[in-house]
Amino acid sequence: MQDSYKIVESFLEEKNIEYYKNQPFSKFSSFNVGGNIDLYVVAKKIEDFLDIANFLYNKKIDYFVIGDTSKVIVSDNGYNGIIVSLEGEFESFEFLEDGILKSNSSAILERLSHESRIRNLSGLEFVALVNTRIGAAIYDKLESFGISLLKFLESVKIFNKKDCSVLELSKDEYLNLTEEERKFIIILSAVFKLDNDLPESIDNRIDWFRYIRGSVAPMEANIGPVFEDSHDIKAYEMVERVGGLDMKFGAMRWHKRFPNYIVNEHLYKEDAEPSKAEDVINLIEDTRKKIEQHYAFNPQINIILLS
Repeated sequence: MQDSYKIVESFLEEKNIEYYKNQPFSKFSSFNVGGNIDLYVVAKKIEDFLDIANFLYNKKIDYFVIGDTSKVIVSDNGYNGIIVSLEGEFESFEFLEDGILKSNSSAILERLSHESRIRNLSGLEFVALVNTRIGAAIYDKLESFGISLLKFLESVKIFNKKDCSVLELSKDEYLNLTEEERKFIIILSAVFKLDNDLPESIDNRIDWFRYIRGSVAPMEANIGPVFEDSHDIKAYEMVERVGGLDMKFGAMRWHKRFPNYIVNEHLYKEDAEPSKAEDVINLIEDTRKKIEQHYAFNPQINIILLS
């Protein structure tokens, strides 16, 4: 561990912020894969995160922010750096008048859909079983059945790592950010506008979306969705077409029903091989090569590798 991290530890202890030294990422991810991390910090309050970010900015120490562990793989060799996990207060949300939903970035779409249904609010039926965090879904511009989550977005509050600023952006302002600008932003919260509807109508749509193949994420611990849809071809179709359902590396395989997600068989089979991040990486890369050969384009990968 770098000597500079000692001052980070002192700061975290002074602020009473939870952290772990030299612990495996598998300890923090339900997917149970990943090597040791120099420093894993748990920010349970937005104020704590801003304090941490400003401290690291002033000390010129880099860090990686994680809100959704299903989007990240840490190498078996570990990660020489600081990871900040957004939990606690970041998972909260509230419903205001006139169908306004205000959600912090680590709230899960599945729960937001359920809570909207209880209040007879329509719009999030298409994510009724999607366990992605709202911040990651906004950043990835989540879309299913031709419905974009951004359709319901009113505004988003972001933190900019480049200058430690907090900004409230309208949907249009957020969508106009360049790819270079997006590299430095961390979504803190978002505001959505939902519509009132009859509970029977909402339930019918939820049932329809729920049972259509490829529309939701598996309930098992998983990594994904791995590939972006491209050229009017769904990612799960690409994985299937190149024989992904028959591919396997160690304990890692593509989910049979949702083949854009990877499942760790070690979690569900006693005789499965031990879990390794290397096997996840090999499965993704081998499938990517087959997709590139078959479709003559290189599919975009949503998973971040930290090594």
